[in-house]
Amino acid sequence: MPPLTARRLLLFPLALAAASASPAAAQEAAPLVGMWGAGDVLLALDKEGGRLQIGCLLARFAPVRPDAAGRFDVRAQVEPISALPPQSDEDEAPAPAAARLSGRAAGGTLDLVLERAGEAPRRLRLMLGQRGKQARCL
Repeated sequence: MPPLTARRLLLFPLALAAASASPAAAQEAAPLVGMWGAGDVLLALDKEGGRLQIGCLLARFAPVRPDAAGRFDVRAQVEPISALPPQSDEDEAPAPAAARLSGRAAGGTLDLVLERAGEAPRRLRLMLGQRGKQARCL
């Protein structure tokens, strides 16, 4: 029965890998949720996604799913906020710009980096349950 033995040798690594995989690794990580803030920064996260407001800048993004160490990395769309209506029909709101949010959540602290093309990264430390002061945007 050499063919059977060869087949067993080929299948053994696959069976070993399947047996050693943890059920947690097979499931998708739960999204990070809550209200985080500091200074003029407000971050609201829920199972549908998130919104980050820094002064008069708003970023929208998909749910944040940290790995086992609390690290995450998501793409975002960033746009300025204005409470004023357009001055004329020709005025258009600027198109959202691509950005990247990465960082680490540990306990009640969230370290966040916002990266946008052509700008230095913004590093933020936010606290769970705190609301940043919302800016009055004109």
